[in-house]
Amino acid sequence: WGEQASELNARTGCVGCPLATKDTALENLIKLPQWNYLQPLTKLRPLYERFRGFDLRLQKTKPEILKNGKLGKNPGRKGPLTLNARLWGLKEVLKIQDEVNTIAEKESRDRVDILTLEEENRIRELITNNTWPQGWTGTEPLGNELYGQYYSNGSYQPTIFETGK
Repeated sequence: WGEQASELNARTGCVGCPLATKDTALENLIKLPQWNYLQPLTKLRPLYERFRGFDLRLQKTKPEILKNGKLGKNPGRKGPLTLNARLWGLKEVLKIQDEVNTIAEKESRDRVDILTLEEENRIRELITNNTWPQGWTGTEPLGNELYGQYYSNGSYQPTIFETGK
């Protein structure tokens, strides 16, 4: 086993997973000549990390009242990607997929479907229909806009720029 085994140890999971500190499996795989056409997949991790940007996400600015009448535990939380960010992200993922598959065709390698046509169509449909997760309307402000902070006990901390609530 030793050090070499841990370096070559391939985990299962999503390619470019932003939860892993390093995508060792993909890095080792693309070093092999028969798999180096997958190199464009290394662009997924920075893309996924970009999706975390507050400027691409909505945020709650007031506490939510739960069905049981209590305040939600995470008022002011960051939420879903904006529709524009979703469309941009979809195009970027498809660009990476096309890049891999163009090389795959030239080298007679297996194609890669990050998203199937059915999945792509469904994503486009959800964007077109202005679909949001439960509890979100799409009218919330961007996550990078400055608002005072509500806490789960109901207290409020204004920004230094606020003159009142």
